[in-house]
Amino acid sequence: MVFFVRARYYFSYAESLLKEVQSGTRPLTPSLALDIFSLGLKAIYALEVAKPEEQKPSLEELVQRVSASVSPGLKRLMLELKEELKGLSPEDIAQKQAIILEKLSEYLMLVKEELKPIL
Repeated sequence: MVFFVRARYYFSYAESLLKEVQSGTRPLTPSLALDIFSLGLKAIYALEVAKPEEQKPSLEELVQRVSASVSPGLKRLMLELKEELKGLSPEDIAQKQAIILEKLSEYLMLVKEELKPIL
């Protein structure tokens, strides 16, 4: 049951960060966008791994492990976001903020669908 709690925590934290950015309370930075993305991955990963590993997996490992068990739509968006957020600079964020927020919002909506049984 602990993994359910972890999955819910990761997802709700990702959702609250996104809401803060959308409301203007918090500015979107490259690291914050990556945090929101990785928290969504961790939420799904927490369901797959009952006991957390001693060494936390890298973002690449998370994407690889999670992509095998998610819907094709989420997998496509996940891979797209990973590439887009990888080398993002503050200038890129300023230019693409609306697009990035839209993709992150869609991404969390799809993650929520995957987690629906426990939310």
